[in-house]
Amino acid sequence: MRFITFPRSFSPNLIIAFSVMVLCSCSRNKAPEGSLDYFRQHLKADMDINDIKESFGETEKLEDPGRTVYKYHLVDSTEVWIGFTEKMAFACFVDENHNLTEDLVAIEQPSSSEVQ
Repeated sequence: MRFITFPRSFSPNLIIAFSVMVLCSCSRNKAPEGSLDYFRQHLKADMDINDIKESFGETEKLEDPGRTVYKYHLVDSTEVWIGFTEKMAFACFVDENHNLTEDLVAIEQPSSSEVQ
């Protein structure tokens, strides 16, 4: 039976340093809170308002008849708007000029035959 032998210059600290580097690189995949990527990673179409507040916190609320829009201000002066009727109706990214630039979640809308 042969055993693996390491050269004398090999250091167990090398394994520890490599392990730390791998663990640190994994945490880089998490987007910082308050960023668009954070919303992209955590926002799901089936979330209710309690899930939204738990994940993203309290924010500015605009109320229209039949719908409420929650505006989350991001770190770069852009916004995420999440609209609710009885459930989530839309979630979109709005640039600094208030232009809709991206739908963040795919929310199925009823077809015209289902509405009738």
